[in-house]
Amino acid sequence: SYFLFIHLPRFLTELGADEVAIGLIVAAAALASIAIRPQVGAVMDRRGRRPAILVGGVLNAVSVPLYFTVSSVGPWLVLVRILHGLSAALLFTSVSTYGADQVPEARRMQGLTLFAASTMLPAAIGGWVGDVVLAVGGFHGVLFAAFGFATTALLLSIPLPEQRPARAGGAFSSRRGGFRRVLLQGNLLPLWHLTLWIGI
Repeated sequence: SYFLFIHLPRFLTELGADEVAIGLIVAAAALASIAIRPQVGAVMDRRGRRPAILVGGVLNAVSVPLYFTVSSVGPWLVLVRILHGLSAALLFTSVSTYGADQVPEARRMQGLTLFAASTMLPAAIGGWVGDVVLAVGGFHGVLFAAFGFATTALLLSIPLPEQRPARAGGAFSSRRGGFRRVLLQGNLLPLWHLTLWIGI
């Protein structure tokens, strides 16, 4: 569902957006996704993983068809992108955390690696599927396909049993300032720095 939107810039070009506008519009989803992730983690620690998965799935299935209502570059398009980005934050964070909870501790790295691969594979396939659909049905065809994948993902998530985290003290404390403390924790700073550069 998400990686079909690699073709969004073509749609934005058809709406008359220049390269700067395309960059800002595409970035709106990423910025919204980044901004909400710490809060998503805190909520999952308090309420479990399943609510975040379900809310993210519903938001994804709702935000994709909203692109059909976009007819020009403007605030409405940016709002749709932000909603789409929030669904990405909820889904990617909650599903990967849910998966990590299921993997036995002795095989945690193997499990996390498989989850990482399951994110990269759609990135590779999404562009190709989008090319095929775009050639047949244009960007509206891509939206229908993305909506189909989003709805399927939501339906697959409904039967998931709740997975509540163990009530043990962890690095990310629920106390006020916990996230800020971890972000500035001396022995973790090299990790944040390394992750930033790998991501870029």
